[in-house]
Amino acid sequence: MVIVIANYDENGLTQTLMDVKNWEELKSVLTPDIQGEHLHTPLLMYGAATITLANGATEQASIRLSRVVARLDVVNEAAVPAEPE
Repeated sequence: MVIVIANYDENGLTQTLMDVKNWEELKSVLTPDIQGEHLHTPLLMYGAATITLANGATEQASIRLSRVVARLDVVNEAAVPAEPE
């Protein structure tokens, strides 16, 4: 299994990824909190593929990368006045 992580340095993960010793640790890596209204670019991206190596030969493979980003909108309904019925 090959896992590719792109733009990790720009997203503050260089040392965190250098400290990873196994797959289980990699699964638990969290990105730093993003504060503010705008995302910083370039966005963190990842991809994975199973590549079979034959007799130590160099292989070429295409790995599709996906952006690691989510948006969460929170509405404080307690702060919104109720509409008259």
